[in-house]
Amino acid sequence: MFHTKRMNLSDNLAAIHPEAWRPDVLSVWSLVAVQSVADAADQALPEHARSLRILIDHLVADTDSESWRSLVHSIHTALAEATANPVYIHLHDELWQVLTGEQYHRDLMSVMWTQRHRVEVSLGAVVAAIAKARPARARRSMERHIGVLAGLLTDYC
Repeated sequence: MFHTKRMNLSDNLAAIHPEAWRPDVLSVWSLVAVQSVADAADQALPEHARSLRILIDHLVADTDSESWRSLVHSIHTALAEATANPVYIHLHDELWQVLTGEQYHRDLMSVMWTQRHRVEVSLGAVVAAIAKARPARARRSMERHIGVLAGLLTDYC
């Protein structure tokens, strides 16, 4: 039996042509992200909501681009983790790596930093909906957040 190293999604797409795949990855990630926050709002434990609010507070207060980038990633990961669904968590991580990877001419996280207020407000709305256990609102808020990211990709990347 032959064993080959299994490449992750980001490695596979980067090896082909990263720029061509980015819109498709955003589309798939949006499906996963929107449903996962609705599920999170439906079943998140109070400690998840509390942790998410703390992360948002830190994000808004942060003035260093590198730590801000790390916080954005942590918030998105925490949103997936709030579902307690390991498939969402894995898909989120794989797709996020592709969306924000360094293989692109202009990386999304750098652009997000320049438009940080829009990102913070849209992410804050998602977290607020989860904290209030409002799945439909969480879904709409994540759709708006993804709209912000899609706009940034279209305008700057």
